[in-house]
Formats: sequence, structure tokens, C-alpha cells
Amino acid sequence: MTEHERLARSLAEHGLSGDEAADLLPHVRRLVAWAPDPPQPEETRRLLAALSPHVRQRADPGWGLRRLVGLALTQVTVLRLGFWTGSATVMLVGVTLLLAAPNLSRSLVFLLAGPLLAYLGTAAGFRGESLRVLETEFACPVTPRLLTIARLLVIVGYQVAVGTALTAVLSAAGGTPWTAVTLLWLAPLLVATGATLLASLRVGVGRAGVLVYAGWIVVAVSSWRVGLGWISSPAAGLALVALGVVLTAAAVALLPAALPRALTR
Repeated sequence: MTEHERLARSLAEHGLSGDEAADLLPHVRRLVAWAPDPPQPEETRRLLAALSPHVRQRADPGWGLRRLVGLALTQVTVLRLGFWTGSATVMLVGVTLLLAAPNLSRSLVFLLAGPLLAYLGTAAGFRGESLRVLETEFACPVTPRLLTIARLLVIVGYQVAVGTALTAVLSAAGGTPWTAVTLLWLAPLLVATGATLLASLRVGVGRAGVLVYAGWIVVAVSSWRVGLGWISSPAAGLALVALGVVLTAAAVALLPAALPRALTR
């Protein structure tokens, strides 16, 4: 079968009449025979000149970090005023209570404050699912992992900055070592953040935050009743910090595989 016959038969199979196929066949033959002209040297030179700045930029060791920081700055506008004021208020109330009544259990107050900060942060920063805009957020050119990391940098970075400043005030006023006091709220904050993000891959951020904070309250109150020595030691605090980092890294690593489930919830 010749090329002409093969094309005519193909057009007929698509429902064209004999006259329609005859009129269209010359155009189809020209389209089949068409081949693009090879690029000219000048065109190649202009293409390489246009691409070279981007190649040098990606080869720069600091390019990835600058890109992440730039993306994080854009995420500041995603967070509502309630997150900024709420996070500061939680730490301010905790520090004020301890300054006004030094006999309060510092460990219990901060054990409850850290996960509450995590709940506020994850609920405010990852509310796209509840607002039905999760698909829109992850449709941008930035990968879901990179977007999540950038948003976490803003959320956790702000909370750590506020907590560190207020802890310094408490430490100076009460004479308590700054490192020990900081670990009391920082370790639970990181653990609760990582656990919430990991659980949210299955049940959503809202439910995950409630479950994690409720479970942490049970652990904190039970530990307070039997003695908080285990959580007050620097070794335990550092171990919890490491656990929080591991949980967060696991959530970020598993995020792409969990996206189809999240988009159908």
C-alpha cells in the first residue's frame, strides 16, 4: 500500500467522505512530509546566551538557599494576623504567669505551651485543605515539599524567635539557666509540629492537631503528677528536639505520596 493510499484510508476511517478526503489529502501529505529546518548557528548562539545566566545561577552553591529564603518570605503573607498575635500571646501568658507566681511548675506550663504553639502554627499555615484551596496551592511551579519547608521556616522561625526573647526575660528575672528553660517549650513545640504534620497526611491538619495536642496534655499532666524530672533534663530535651526534627522530615518526605489522598478529602 502506497503512502497516498494509506493516508486516504486513514481519513476514511475517521468518517470523511470521498470528496472531503480528496480535498484534505494534499494538506495532510504536506504535513506528514514537513520537517523543521535545522537551527542556524546564530539561533543556537542566542539560545545559549539566554540560558547561560540560569545555568550559572543553578551552579552557584548558595542558589538553593537563596531560593528557599525568597520563597519563605512570600509565605509571610499567607499567615493571618491571628497566628502572629496568638503565638506571641501564648508565650507571653506563660512567662507572665511564671513571673507573677514563681512557685508554679515551670515544666508543666511550658510543656503545655509548646504544643499549643505547634497547633496554632500548623492550623494557620496549612489550612489549605479546610479552605478547599490545597490543589491551587500545590499547582504552583514550586514543589509541595519545598513549599512546605518554606512555610515551616516562617512558622517555626517566628515562634522560636518570640519564645527565645521571652524566655530570656524569664531567665534573667528568675535566675534559671536559659538553655534549660528554652528546651522545656522548644522540644514539645518541635515534637508536636512533626507529629501533627505526619498525622495530617492521614486525617487532615485540623484533626491531627487536636489529636496530638490532646495526647500531649495526657502525657504532660501524667508526668507532672509523678514528677517531671525526666523532661527537665537537658538530655531528654535534646532527644525530643531530635525526635521532632525526624518526625518533620518524615512528614515532608512522605508528602508527595500522600497528596492524592489529601486532594480527595
